[in-house]
Amino acid sequence: MSEQSVQPRYRALLADVEQWAKGFGGRLVLGPPVSEEDLELLPELLGGPPPAGGSALAPGLREFWRLHAFARVEVPRAEEGEQAVWTALPANFRVYSPDEVLESLALVRIPSGVTLDNRPITTSHLVPFAAAYLLPRDIQWCIATSGGDLKAPTLVLNHMGELAWACFQDTRRFVWEQRGHAPSHVFDTFLDWFESYVRDIRALAPERLYPDGVHPT
Repeated sequence: MSEQSVQPRYRALLADVEQWAKGFGGRLVLGPPVSEEDLELLPELLGGPPPAGGSALAPGLREFWRLHAFARVEVPRAEEGEQAVWTALPANFRVYSPDEVLESLALVRIPSGVTLDNRPITTSHLVPFAAAYLLPRDIQWCIATSGGDLKAPTLVLNHMGELAWACFQDTRRFVWEQRGHAPSHVFDTFLDWFESYVRDIRALAPERLYPDGVHPT
């Protein structure tokens, strides 16, 4: 997936988000490009098992980070009697930087020894890369780097309360496969996911935004 083929579309989608945020008094904040050196180090730092001979990063994510380290929407918030300050929404539109990815690993990694039906399970193959549409934070967009029949990293909506994307350690099959219910919200490339993410975000009414509701100016 070349930069020339996806980066113009990323820019157009970000412009749509910027327009959406301005509609309720928010703003879109974009990080600087990530250096090639940092991009090369990231898969090793993540520590999860990638597909055999493959990368732990989903196709198209590197190209996004070469444009912007992060993308998030902020809103002005103020305590009573104080000046408003720009505050990032913890949910809704928030694509993590590589540093935020590493910081968020703890939210999706379960301790060793956790079992399901007396069989050990793991989430070491999950890498969070974006906030879900709404809180709680135990629902995040993740890259499933391996497991099941995956031949390449796949972008999934991971709910830690359900553990559908956890893997049994003995077979490396996903928990959802045993339950017989294939999850929705699965994407093969970052661009496919980003198109859907932006579309769904822009459909949210301002009063549904976290925190405390954000109302049009």
